Amino acid sequence: MFLGEALIKLKLGSFAQNIAKFSIATWVSFAISLLSAPISTRIYSPDSLGRINLFYTYSSMLMSLAYLGLDQAYVRFYNELDNKKAKDSLFSFCLFISILAVLLLSFVAFIFHDKVSTEIVGEKGFRFVFLLAISATTGILSRYLNLFYRMQIDGKWYTIQAITDILFVKFSYLVSGYFNSSYQSAILVMVISRFVVIFGFYLFHRNRLNFIIDNSNRELSKDIIKFALPLVPITFLSWANSSVSQIVLKNMLGYADLGVYSIAVGLANTVNVVQAGFNAYWAPYVYTNYKSENNNFNQVHKYMIFLLLLISLIIVFCQDLIFIILGQKYRNAEIFFPFLLFSPICYTIAETTGLGINISKKTFWNLIIFSINITTNIVACLLLIPIFGVSGAAIASSISSILYLVIRTIVGEKYYKSIKSYRYLMYLLVILSSSALVNYFVYLKTLKYALFMLIFFIYAYLFRKEISSIFGALNRKA
Repeated sequence: MFLGEALIKLKLGSFAQNIAKFSIATWVSFAISLLSAPISTRIYSPDSLGRINLFYTYSSMLMSLAYLGLDQAYVRFYNELDNKKAKDSLFSFCLFISILAVLLLSFVAFIFHDKVSTEIVGEKGFRFVFLLAISATTGILSRYLNLFYRMQIDGKWYTIQAITDILFVKFSYLVSGYFNSSYQSAILVMVISRFVVIFGFYLFHRNRLNFIIDNSNRELSKDIIKFALPLVPITFLSWANSSVSQIVLKNMLGYADLGVYSIAVGLANTVNVVQAGFNAYWAPYVYTNYKSENNNFNQVHKYMIFLLLLISLIIVFCQDLIFIILGQKYRNAEIFFPFLLFSPICYTIAETTGLGINISKKTFWNLIIFSINITTNIVACLLLIPIFGVSGAAIASSISSILYLVIRTIVGEKYYKSIKSYRYLMYLLVILSSSALVNYFVYLKTLKYALFMLIFFIYAYLFRKEISSIFGALNRKA
């Protein structure tokens, strides 16, 4: 709430309120995940969790290819259409093509089902490829329904869908593990549960979702395809960048180490309590306001860095308490945990600095940026994992995340100036890097936490204007 008050002072009240609406589901998801982590890490072995995680990693890959960039095209062109029929047609066109694409890709996977299944879970079997196809199809249906709510600024149904989804999946996941702790059972139950939930939402909203395709505006169709097609390799590379460390880790160290790493990644993604709500509203806000001189993009940039750094420092300070509730076999992830915070934070901040790429429709730059980024990630993994073990994958992820933020900022600012200074980016990188390095190299607890406090005081000094503004707004309200 205190951030919302400060944003109101900065004439960003409605922006903050909309972010809050879209963040409710993420906070609930965070709470559910935090409560389920101690149970799941005691029910499932690291080996089983590693296989479950890799299954969903490849499911995401299938989705990233099947979107064909049309999910982002839907967001980009939605506000350029001035009537409901055209917007319904845009939704239907993008959804149907993506579903067709995932079915075709699944057919190819069925042909090579033994190889695909072995790569994912380490054993042959047609059933895992079948479940993979269902999982990817469900993910696409969920993604477009999610976008449908977002573009209509419908925080209510966005929240209901997301909370119902996570509740059913997590509940089925834990119940399945209680009766049968095998990864086979967990994957089956989770996939079926999610399909039932998402299909139920489509049935419930069948009158609101008007599936029509209007081919009368061929010029618009050409613009959509022109915008979307360059995003296909970009979306795939985006998936690869976030997943390559897990795949390399599995191949070099095995499923058990992957399971430990994936739990740490999940905990690091608690930062998503801010990121998800922000990203859900940010794209519609940008495309609606980028032509206005009073869009407040620079203020959003500064306050997002302030907030994300605050959350990350609190998480690092409390990591002993966080990891002690996990199963014993997962606690050694604490040493590299802060390096995993770079990814969600850098990717979120890059959304505030790289606006010019999509606004100018120069989406080919995304291909170049991700190509550089994924290469860096792979090389870093191959070099660092043999030296540092699982920690090497986390360090590689942080390096590639920093590189992504820097390059995307430079390119984005070339086409559209959204920030006034790079000063806050420097604050972000210095503070994150310092906390991660202290955590990794300092073993004495007393000294480690003394240095953490020093980092926090430096953070408070650097953001003293933002803190003063927040307390000023609170005092005026009181």
